[in-house]
Amino acid sequence: MDVAIQGREIGLRRGDIGLSSPLGFASYNSTGAVRGVGYRVLK
Repeated sequence: MDVAIQGREIGLRRGDIGLSSPLGFASYNSTGAVRGVGYRVLK
């Protein structure tokens, strides 16, 4: 799905979520787990 964002402001919610920028994992008021994370450089 393509969404027109021209002229709009995109950002993160307030609080500690900014600490996970630009790539992060977060859970809010719950328990979370992350397994098998990998990455690769795109051309």
